[in-house]
Amino acid sequence: MVHADEKPSTPPAELDAEETQSSDQSFRGQLYWILPIVIATLAVTLWLLLNPRWGGEVAAIVVIPINVAAVLVPLLLSFSAKGESARRTRRAKKLKVATAFTMAALLLSGGIYWATGEPDPKNYLSGVVKIGVQLEDYPGWNVSGDGKRKGFDIALAEALAEHFGFTAEYVPISHKERTDRLVAEKNDDIKLVIANFSITPEREEKIDFAGPYFVDTQGFFTWNSADRLEDIPPGKVCVPSDTTAQERLTKLGWKPAPEPSLAMCVQRLRNQADPTLAVSTDAAILQAYAAKNNIPVPAPISLGLERYGVGIPNNRPKLCKELNKAIEDFLLYQWDTAFRDHLPGLSPDGRRPTSLPECKSPGLWG
Repeated sequence: MVHADEKPSTPPAELDAEETQSSDQSFRGQLYWILPIVIATLAVTLWLLLNPRWGGEVAAIVVIPINVAAVLVPLLLSFSAKGESARRTRRAKKLKVATAFTMAALLLSGGIYWATGEPDPKNYLSGVVKIGVQLEDYPGWNVSGDGKRKGFDIALAEALAEHFGFTAEYVPISHKERTDRLVAEKNDDIKLVIANFSITPEREEKIDFAGPYFVDTQGFFTWNSADRLEDIPPGKVCVPSDTTAQERLTKLGWKPAPEPSLAMCVQRLRNQADPTLAVSTDAAILQAYAAKNNIPVPAPISLGLERYGVGIPNNRPKLCKELNKAIEDFLLYQWDTAFRDHLPGLSPDGRRPTSLPECKSPGLWG
């Protein structure tokens, strides 16, 4: 018999159902804390990785405290909650799922940062650093003799060696190897390329550049009185192979005649077998070559823009920035002297860069 002031007892099954519902609601409440934090963390991390100028380290640093908070806040709420032991047990199980989810997000973010990280430039530019230079001797730029090299490019290499404190080891490489050796990026291979290496969009798809440290145009040797490109018959221009001179003339619809070296092109010109033949490469290279070898002054024809940079492996914005600091010092304090010493008789007008562009910032996937 039930008294009027007594409340009917709740069956155990209904109690379990209520506890389960309450636990589920509590778990959903905790997810309201966790999910937005995790999503926001991933979004911030992704944004920082896509904008390296803010620093990839920032992404990694931001991820850690936010994800720790995402775990601790619901954890503290769980242990401070009052209720039956069974309810706390269920809540703890649910919390493990949320914790695992958050930790997985942390590991994913850390993994992305580790995969896209960049070696320390100071470690990269330490000890003996192999520098790729022109295989062919270019007067005024890179000449080997008496057991050492000299020239404008070598002056820059020596300035970088002094700035970073490394020992330069020069490795002669062909025009094609300038890009290929940096793409290969072997541990025992060259680390920098300083070899009249023009910065082009096509090359920047494969490697990075610091600089530029010199500005030039494409020039021409010719026996006739040509002062326009139209005065030279198409297909009658000899160019060193795998150079921007060859690329530019090809894009203009010409069919340049490539040779492995500038010396071979000049030899064809000197043979005078074909008086309409011209030789083309960068104007400053031709002018220095003419002064050294007593051949006619290059024709007053110029095409395009050549900006010499220091070639480095791809996706190295930190290395680029550190090299640019050293190149800026070279432009300010040593460029004029290097130009006078190695390129006498040439005009420096317009050939020294006034400012350096921002280093290329790679996207998340390079």
